[in-house]
Amino acid sequence: MGEIKGVEGPVCEHAQQRGYHVRKLQWIGRRAAPDRLFFGKGENFLIEFKDYGEEPEDHQWREIHRMRSNGIAVYVINRPDHGRALFDRRVVDRHAHAISLWPTPERFLQIS
Repeated sequence: MGEIKGVEGPVCEHAQQRGYHVRKLQWIGRRAAPDRLFFGKGENFLIEFKDYGEEPEDHQWREIHRMRSNGIAVYVINRPDHGRALFDRRVVDRHAHAISLWPTPERFLQIS
């Protein structure tokens, strides 16, 4: 899938304006892994971008859960305003569940 310009483009541009570096990722043999790496201001984290209002598929949630349970901060962003808010607040809580689309604990149990 190509870049989700309606969400991904504006958020990446906003992050760069706030002093973060952005890298598009390609994962060899891992089609469910997050789209972008963001780093700057002493923070490193991944973002999985989805089209406006969409949710990751189950295999993507499993990979996000796998990464997060091993200490990697991963966010799911499906709205440009949520992505901009993430950078405006400087990702104070790197493991927040409520930035955008985090599933409930019951949802994790269903897809684990």
